[in-house]
Amino acid sequence: MLFLALLLTASPDPTLAAQGVNESVLTTDALLALKAGSLSAVEPSGAHFSTRPLTALSGAQRAQLATAVLGVVKAYLATPEAHQRFGASKAGKPPDDPSALLKELEAEQAKRRSDQAEQLAQAPAAQRAQIQKALDESNTAIDKMIADARARAPEKQKRYEQKLAEWKRGAEAREHELEPHLKGLLTQFLAETKDLPWNAKLGPDKAFVDHTLEDKPRWWKACWRAGKEPVEAARAFATKWVAELK
Repeated sequence: MLFLALLLTASPDPTLAAQGVNESVLTTDALLALKAGSLSAVEPSGAHFSTRPLTALSGAQRAQLATAVLGVVKAYLATPEAHQRFGASKAGKPPDDPSALLKELEAEQAKRRSDQAEQLAQAPAAQRAQIQKALDESNTAIDKMIADARARAPEKQKRYEQKLAEWKRGAEAREHELEPHLKGLLTQFLAETKDLPWNAKLGPDKAFVDHTLEDKPRWWKACWRAGKEPVEAARAFATKWVAELK
């Protein structure tokens, strides 16, 4: 449940495009929130929450914007791509491809030799033989390491492919966790926004006078700042959404 667009009121036009809302950011943040089990993917930094007063849009317009945001997120989270990305994110980091690591070593050695040739050309003629000897000793050790890596490459590649297949199976299994995670977050949102204290008072520092409210998470306070109309619109959307999930 993301409210990234509710507080972006630079334009008095309740459309995502007018508010500068990037749909790919919304969908990425939705997946981050699901992975973290959070109602807001940006809660730690608050980077998406504006501090500007909500004057550009009316309550009804913010409700329209909230519904548009949630419509984008809902449509994306129903796609195979979203399920695949969620499963992959929950499966952890995939194994490193040893062939890529070997290519990196080879490229580094090739660059090293090129740099050495330049270094040697700029060295005084009397010192070149001594420098060349030192470089040859260094290169021999590195070349041996690369040769050993090449010799072990087939075995390493086989193990990598086995680990990758295992990782993919794990990621595919985790894809099925998206909807239960989503349903849990939507249910939590509905529970925690059921009776928002719209008449709560703010002090001169714009903090809640009631300290129990000031201790609420950023996403909750963002909902309160957005106002009753968009929150009620989001609650109506979420209620229907929960009913559709398994």
